[in-house]
Amino acid sequence: MVEVKHNIALSLALVNDSYEKMQKSIVGTYYLLSTKNEIKDQSRVTARLIEIRQQSGCQMIVNGLFETLKYYLRLLQDTKYFIDSHVELVEKDPAVSYELKKQWDSITKMN
Repeated sequence: MVEVKHNIALSLALVNDSYEKMQKSIVGTYYLLSTKNEIKDQSRVTARLIEIRQQSGCQMIVNGLFETLKYYLRLLQDTKYFIDSHVELVEKDPAVSYELKKQWDSITKMN
């Protein structure tokens, strides 16, 4: 699962909220990302992530969105599959708001 926050510092409260959401499904990895590259009270967040892993078996990754994308996209030989899959998810996922779909459309038309 992936949850992205815009311009919001990541925190223990957000980690706990995400953990509640995550318990409704079987999740191996949960990414909690933000465009604001800041984690409030890092030591408490880290301790909670360890607890979540022990309790649920899920690895929760809390990080900056752009840093995460930069890291993982460099591992791909061809980003076309990633982009195509992302476009399909944006179009079909009912959790994606109209505003986000509209923003994605404007980003893809920049070229």
